[in-house]
Amino acid sequence: MNSKKTVKELVQMRYSCRTYTDTPIEPAIKEKLIHEAAYPIKGLLGEYIRINLVESTDEDLSTGDALEYGFIKNARNFIVGIVQNSNRSYESYGYVIEDLVLKATALGLGTCWVGYFNPSFFSSIGLKENEISPAIVVTGHPATKRSFTDKFIHFAARASSRKKWNRLFFDGDLNTPLSPEIAGEYTEPLEMLRMAPSSGNSQPWIVLKEKEKPVFHFFMRVVNKNYHKRHLQNIDMGIGMCHFFLNARENKLDGEWTINNPPEISLPENLYYTASWNGKP
Repeated sequence: MNSKKTVKELVQMRYSCRTYTDTPIEPAIKEKLIHEAAYPIKGLLGEYIRINLVESTDEDLSTGDALEYGFIKNARNFIVGIVQNSNRSYESYGYVIEDLVLKATALGLGTCWVGYFNPSFFSSIGLKENEISPAIVVTGHPATKRSFTDKFIHFAARASSRKKWNRLFFDGDLNTPLSPEIAGEYTEPLEMLRMAPSSGNSQPWIVLKEKEKPVFHFFMRVVNKNYHKRHLQNIDMGIGMCHFFLNARENKLDGEWTINNPPEISLPENLYYTASWNGKP
């Protein structure tokens, strides 16, 4: 999509919108979003991913049957993806769908990731064997005034707060915090990762940079057992990796993802290797 906004600007603009107008997305904007979702998309392991834009009826809107999570007002439009099952399918799902979320942001739409929803409501998307749809994204036009519930949830989740660098990024080992000075040209991609949305604002990502190399190992820290059971934090990892990659690409930092390159270190309990970014010197 041609957008005058940079990845950094879109990441800063996007927030978890829980209060929408009750009007459908205009045909011209909807067509652009559908066009973006129609490209052949593959995940981190080459999994095929297809995306649907689902619009609920007025009756559906009144009953609220689409969501198990009941704190979103006027949830009419949904981005619903389907991914082939693999040992990185949840990460791939977050990685691909978040790219579309930022494109929706560029179109002036609000978005909110939702991991608790009613799968039967979206049965028309037609899941095939060995496919999953692990989360959805509510989208639409943000209301000019947020509901009290929206404000309360935003406050309760501390959605405006982010963990500091010294708790997320490390240099050479998991005891040495990575400074922006050492991160150098990767400071901004890491900051975009830090700004990524996550389940309950849990921010499960830990990144270990190899000494004097543009190689970054991504780990998932289990913060919430319920989120972990539903693989929501795996999706969060994909979302954060998407932010990192898009900003690195925009800043002309070449590299590639691998999932079979874990560092030879002892990991603490509840920390799991996800993937590695191998940057080109």
